[in-house]
Amino acid sequence: MKNLIVAILVGFVFASGFNPVLAASTQNEWANLKPEVQQVLTKFESRWSGMSADKKAKLISGANRWLSMDSAQQNAVKNRYQKWQSLSPQQQEKLQRRFQQFKKLPPETQRRLRDTFNRFKQMSPAKRQKLREQFDRMSPDRKRQLLKRMKQRQKRRDARRGH
Repeated sequence: MKNLIVAILVGFVFASGFNPVLAASTQNEWANLKPEVQQVLTKFESRWSGMSADKKAKLISGANRWLSMDSAQQNAVKNRYQKWQSLSPQQQEKLQRRFQQFKKLPPETQRRLRDTFNRFKQMSPAKRQKLREQFDRMSPDRKRQLLKRMKQRQKRRDARRGH
């Protein structure tokens, strides 16, 4: 019965002349974009008609996110982009691989890593540098021991919190 209702509704939609596939594809045509979105995406205008619908949707989504940011957020994004551009292709590839590895981790592990990174960022530059130097001087075996101890501490903390 449920399938019959769905089939009837789909039939009415197509009989009315409304084509959702066509509507989605024409919605992302350059001429149909909001002027402010066109302005953000100006450098893509000449290639727009040759892009896939998926690529267009991603670019439009990014432009809308950009437009929703205040100037401080936009400046932060610009700075990150400039840093990214200054990296060698090998460094960019390495970071992309690490990011993909991070995304495969369980959400709780991702949260812990973010928390640890945020604590590190809040340290003074001198203290961060001192920690980096201490870690760099450690032997590979000592580094493994330290990481193992850190994982054990985290498990105990999680157990106390009920995670």
